[in-house]
Amino acid sequence: MENDRKRVRVAAAVIRKDGLVFATQRGYGAYKDWWEFPGGKIEDGETPEEALIREIREELDADITVDEYITTVEYDYPEFHLSMACYRCSLKNEHLTLLEHEAAKWMRTDSLRQVNWLPADVAVVDILEAENSPLNDYKNIEKRVAFFEQIYDELRAAVHERADSGGLKRKLSLLEDYYSSGEWRKDYEADEAGLLPAGLKRGVLSQDGVYNLLAEWEADDH
Repeated sequence: MENDRKRVRVAAAVIRKDGLVFATQRGYGAYKDWWEFPGGKIEDGETPEEALIREIREELDADITVDEYITTVEYDYPEFHLSMACYRCSLKNEHLTLLEHEAAKWMRTDSLRQVNWLPADVAVVDILEAENSPLNDYKNIEKRVAFFEQIYDELRAAVHERADSGGLKRKLSLLEDYYSSGEWRKDYEADEAGLLPAGLKRGVLSQDGVYNLLAEWEADDH
């Protein structure tokens, strides 16, 4: 029964520095070589924050500050149910030593999908990507239009050349979110009012062109 399922409580640290996120590669067990945010089990009598400070010291020989709660991920692994409390953290100094993981790297938020994340950690990656989406940049219309124009160009090339889409499926989702969010309408109206630079590519603002592209994409079973 579900109530009898083993429940494991852990804490995970999203350590950030200079706009980068610290990721570690597991070196043991069933998920060896998969990537995760560092952290570990919450012991009896510990708060998640206390567990995180202890675990990071044990895993990385590093001292951190726990800055902000992000979310708690609930995930069913085959052997147990995981409850993972996630926090933004900062290093107190530059010292980091891998004591348990086989590898680690600092990654840009827009490059997190380049590694194979543990299933529960994917939910945290989703949050970090959403926080850094150009849809959240309401102050810089030109930057947003340029970003989605690049996605539009990549998708057109993939459709017309029947190329392997690879990571473009996620970009297609971003483009669809752009249209459904209302930000496209703001950008379109700004363009109509002459507020965008004359040399800025803006094919993505053509609603008919984009919807035709989406129809082609679906027809090709991407």
